[in-house]
Amino acid sequence: MTTDASTPISNVQQLIDSFNAIFAEPAPRFSMFAAGTQALQRIYIPGYVTPIYTPGAQVGVNKDMVNSVRGLLCVVQPYDQMKAGDAIEVFFGDPRVAAVRFSVLADQVGNNIEFYIPAKKVLAGIRDLFFVVTRAGATNKETSLTLKVLVRLVAPGGNDPQPDRPGHYNLLPPQLVNPPADKIVHEEDFQEIVGEDGEPALGMNVIVPAYPNMRAYDTIQFSWGGGVCRAHGTAWRRRHGYRDRRQRGQDPRGGRQRRDGTGLPHL
Repeated sequence: MTTDASTPISNVQQLIDSFNAIFAEPAPRFSMFAAGTQALQRIYIPGYVTPIYTPGAQVGVNKDMVNSVRGLLCVVQPYDQMKAGDAIEVFFGDPRVAAVRFSVLADQVGNNIEFYIPAKKVLAGIRDLFFVVTRAGATNKETSLTLKVLVRLVAPGGNDPQPDRPGHYNLLPPQLVNPPADKIVHEEDFQEIVGEDGEPALGMNVIVPAYPNMRAYDTIQFSWGGGVCRAHGTAWRRRHGYRDRRQRGQDPRGGRQRRDGTGLPHL
């Protein structure tokens, strides 16, 4: 799931509403209020990554989302009885030290408030993200719901040793298991495999070589002659059956492993 700066405001609000619905707290039994209506909503991160398979994390943040100058874009949602002068403290990973502090301005009352967490405070790992409000003219503090964020700041494959050339030179080409002697796949070379739908199928087995910064549940998009399939890696080497949809006798060379450089499963 992604958004960008060009997304219309109405569409952004739809994304935020969807985010709130996905992570809504269940309403207490016998409560007269709907789920989440009395709580300060979680901070929203535009472009957050989902689904996330790492235990304990709800959404993901990758290195491309953390601007080296401004940091990580976030949104505090409007809350009940919001007033100009409310003091907001944002915590990210350290519940004792605020990562960001600001006051609500008059023209921000009732609206989403965008802000940035400095890049140096966006650290790798699973981090709790929440904010605390001190109402204008009061001393009592109210704490928002917590968003558990997986931060990954390294790219699959690491730094490309030859960045000016096509492809990533640390992401090696896939390899056929038991390739034909003439290097050309004929119909009689097809093997019984498990298809993308989990059902038996005819095709070819391939191995995607291990790469730097590989981790469980990385999503790999595999292309062969224009056909595309995806695989979730669960170990350092993943063997994946690919159902060949091309005509008999075509050269299998040209298959490739495509990674987007985020290290999170969102292809």
